[in-house]
Amino acid sequence: ITQSGMILISETGASGNEVGNVLLPVEVKSPSATNSGRYDLSKHDASLYPRPGNVSAAEAQVTKALENALILYFEDCTEANEIEPRTSNHFDLLAGSGNPITLTGLKWDIVEKPPGSPDLSPNQPDWLIRLISNNDQNMRGGLYRFKLDGALGIEPQVWLPLAGPDITAYWQFEITYFKGTWGPAYRAKIHEETSYYTNPFTRAIVKKELAIHDMGELGVTLDWHGYPQGQYGPCGGPNKVGDEFRLTIAKVVVDFRKRNNMMYALIGREMDIPEVVLMNAADPAKNPFATGAPDSEQTRESYRAGFDLFGGVALSDVMKNRGRKMQPPNSWSRKEWPSWEIATENLVRSQAAKLQELIQ
Repeated sequence: ITQSGMILISETGASGNEVGNVLLPVEVKSPSATNSGRYDLSKHDASLYPRPGNVSAAEAQVTKALENALILYFEDCTEANEIEPRTSNHFDLLAGSGNPITLTGLKWDIVEKPPGSPDLSPNQPDWLIRLISNNDQNMRGGLYRFKLDGALGIEPQVWLPLAGPDITAYWQFEITYFKGTWGPAYRAKIHEETSYYTNPFTRAIVKKELAIHDMGELGVTLDWHGYPQGQYGPCGGPNKVGDEFRLTIAKVVVDFRKRNNMMYALIGREMDIPEVVLMNAADPAKNPFATGAPDSEQTRESYRAGFDLFGGVALSDVMKNRGRKMQPPNSWSRKEWPSWEIATENLVRSQAAKLQELIQ
């Protein structure tokens, strides 16, 4: 996919004197772009997707070049379930259209790029500039804007939609709390409450029934609410039903529902509820009392992620093994690039009071 235009550039002779103007075709080209290749910053609905970078509506109207951007979705730069972009995928800035046009001093400059992303690096002198090679795995989501010297203000740009900031540290804190503090406290309380059952078999059954009852009061609204925003914006695309509030965990974009499912499964196992019960209890296809649509394979994968966390698998490994598998096909969580920014605010447990009550 290419974004093309024409630029007028002054060519100088060996003496350094201007010898004439050259009308040169310019392409912003990517082997990974599969969309239309255009993103209209001046006409789009900001309520559906925020404006890339710091480009205001007024600026977009004044500068024609800022109305278009080539879009690269994360899913088009990775294998099916990988969490790193392929090193062979990149996009080029090409002066010329097929045949190299050599002009002394031809140079691309960066107008804007995400902090910490790679600098422009030349591939061929004077005519071909490769913007990104991901060999150091430092390709970052966000807006890239450039200009070609002598290009009369034309600024090609490429937009890598960016997810919400990284909450890995906060999510690890929650995991550690429920595994190290809440879970043991809950089991100790249930053990004490059933101490009058002298038959071990009966006592085990009662414990399980009590735990399932408690999860019944927790499960439907066992959610973590909030939507932290990063400093480099915008981040987080349209929050439509089923694809809400996407944040980054260990290099993977995870939506609101999958995050909650992970913790539901972890907490349920800390309550000694069997995996099969937790999987079936939340699925309307298995439990007539459950609400919503039947669980998808991506939903079940998010439960398995929680079971892995309960079993002691590191969060980074869980996300590497299951993170992309939790993302529904054609969802924004698959399209967006993981954020490098660390969230400065935490989420809120909607059932904080009930969770505390269950261990007191």
